[in-house]
Amino acid sequence: MDVYLMEVSPLLQQETLASTLPFLSPCRREALGRLFKPDDRARSAGAGLLLRHALKGAGVAAEQAAFAAGAHGKPYLAGHPGIHFSLSHSGNWAACAMDKSPVGVDLEEVGPARLSVARRTFAAEEYTYLQSLAGRERDLFFTALWTAKESVLKWAGDGLAGGLAAVSVEHRHLRPAAARYRHTSLRLQSLLPQPGVVLTAATAQDFPDFRLTVVPFENIL
Repeated sequence: MDVYLMEVSPLLQQETLASTLPFLSPCRREALGRLFKPDDRARSAGAGLLLRHALKGAGVAAEQAAFAAGAHGKPYLAGHPGIHFSLSHSGNWAACAMDKSPVGVDLEEVGPARLSVARRTFAAEEYTYLQSLAGRERDLFFTALWTAKESVLKWAGDGLAGGLAAVSVEHRHLRPAAARYRHTSLRLQSLLPQPGVVLTAATAQDFPDFRLTVVPFENIL
């Protein structure tokens, strides 16, 4: 699995964002047209550029890429059953995971743990462990568990409609390691690729070839 990460803050500049539009897919440009906040537009464009970069590495030229969507809106590359991808963005970062089998990725900036949300969406053991922590460790574990559950739902193509509470997560101290969803066991790779940012990728395969690449913005086109 290859995971690409890029800082999107350069795309907050309108001229810079405009210069990247020809390199984005028609559906991505259409989506950008529905966004009004500069930071939302920067994150969405950054995710699209990372996908283009990842596809190029997989030998698929941008002009050959045709996208479709699953029942719950998960995009996939039509005509290429051996290429699977997942996108995420948060704060100043965008991420793209790509593999030969289905994959899900979620990226979140670490923020205050929301116990009321955790009570509804975490399993009893997960919630009890969260309560046992304090300060930065509690915030980090909440964010890591949230990204783990979202990455699994993205892997399944169900999105949040699948229900965070339906995903049970096995963790090693603060780091999610495995999950179970609808009778399927999954592997999780969770890490802090940048200070204050948690990224988790999910797959039904092992991770012998997991690679993380931070792509400088100047190398994205």
